[in-house]
Formats: sequence, structure tokens, C-alpha cells
Amino acid sequence: MRCPACGSNNPDVARFCSACGARFEAVKPKETEATLPAGSGPRTEAPVKGKGLSVASLVLGVLSIFPFSFLTGIPAIITGAIALAQRRLGRGMAIAGVVLGSIGSVLIGAGIILALIIPSFVVYQDRARRTSVKNNMHVFQTTLEVYSIDHNGNYPGSDADWSDPEDIFYAYLPGGDPIGADGSPIFGQVPLNPYTGERYEYGKDLFYFPARLTESGMNSIIQADQEGCPFDGLEAPGGVQGTIVILGYTPEDAPLPVPQEYTVIGYGRDVSAPMSDNDPSHGKVYFALHN
Repeated sequence: MRCPACGSNNPDVARFCSACGARFEAVKPKETEATLPAGSGPRTEAPVKGKGLSVASLVLGVLSIFPFSFLTGIPAIITGAIALAQRRLGRGMAIAGVVLGSIGSVLIGAGIILALIIPSFVVYQDRARRTSVKNNMHVFQTTLEVYSIDHNGNYPGSDADWSDPEDIFYAYLPGGDPIGADGSPIFGQVPLNPYTGERYEYGKDLFYFPARLTESGMNSIIQADQEGCPFDGLEAPGGVQGTIVILGYTPEDAPLPVPQEYTVIGYGRDVSAPMSDNDPSHGKVYFALHN
């Protein structure tokens, strides 16, 4: 140790200078990081031990993406968020649990929405198809009436060949012309069956029975509980949805074997009975078009 007063060298343990007698001041120890007061330097926070919350979040998240596990998505997100906030071990598992729980919750939410929407969509779709069948029934009714104007008030008889797309009846459909520009008939377009997406085909989903009605006036008995109602329990002959059936009444003493009365009925999704509506006053009422 060098004396600060005279510059003489002295042992390191000396308290006084051996040359001049000056007192040595105590040397303060060098401050190091180890002797720094608590809180005066940078500090890193170690993760909390225990992976329980992280593992639970991951397991719940995995379960949330499987069917019938809709109760685990939200808990997976909550446990994962807590594990991340507490800086627990298994950070990757916690993140995976949060992500999977979010995905599962979104999928379940979408599934619930679809479960609510699809039944309504099916109902509205069937209602639209039923309406289309009714419109097609009007097309055939109009065709019958226009046909009768050119045939002395008579409707097609039993000799009409509706299986032939060039039968004269088809010339009275929309777009057709029974005379044509050069005397040759132009055949119209047969309507589309909304349930099959194909044009009506005789013997498949289009039927004409010119003598099915046995008495005059039966064509207008449309209430199911009325005596003599010809439609109650009448199944679609071909079993095809959207079928249209034309029933006729031909008197035995008629000068020509052609119907004098007719009725047009149609079928919706249920082929066991024609389309009907429930009237508060009359009960089941069939939708039938007749002359």
C-alpha cells in the first residue's frame, strides 16, 4: 500500500505509514452486482412451476373440435388465458388450447346457426315448389280450355295420345300453335316439374283419366269431409313428387266419348294425397282446378 502523504510503500495490512506515521483510511469494498441493494438492478421473472392449467387448456381445446364437445371450447380459452397470464410452464400448450378452443367455439356456433336455418330453408323451399306445381296446374287448365274452344266445347277424349309429344293437345301449351305458319302445328313447351327438374312426362308424373269421375259435379267436391269427395286418399299414380293428374267426367249418353267436366289436382312432397290446405271452417280442403 502506498502512503498518500509521503508516497512510501507499506504492507497492505498496515494502518499507519511506517515512514511518516500517517493514518490510512479504510478502503471501501468495491460494489458489485452481488452487493447492490434489492430492486436497484434488472430482474427477470422466472415462470411459475406447474403445467396443470396449460395441459387442461390443451385437452379442452382438442375436445372442443369433436362433436358433442361444445361445452369445452370456452373453458379451453379461459384456462389457456390464465396459464399465459401467470407465466406458467407449458406456454405452447396453453397457446394451442386457446387456438383450438376458439376454433371449436366458432364451429359449434356455426353449427347452431345452420341447425336453426336449415329447417326453415327446407320449409320455404318446399313451399316454393308447391307454388310452382300449382302454377303448372293452371297451365294445363288453360290449355284444356283453349283446346275446348277449337273443339266445340269438348275436352280431349280417351283417344288422345298424351304419350306422343306431337299429339294435338301439346300444340295448345304455351309457345305452341295448332295451325302454325304453314298449316303444320307447332308444339308448345311442357312445364317443368319443380321436384325433379325435368319436364312433365305422361305416364310418369302427368296423368289424364277422362272417365275417372263417375258423377257430374264430383269435380268440385274439394272438402275432404264432403260425401263423394274423389280426392281423399288418392295417391300419385307414379309415386313421383310434383305429379299432376287430370280427372274427367264423361256421361254415358254423351254424343261423343269426351269429358264434359274435369278437375286438375297436384301433389307436393307427399305423394299419398293431393295438395290441400286446412281451412278453419271446413277442415282439409284440396287444391283442385275445375270447369
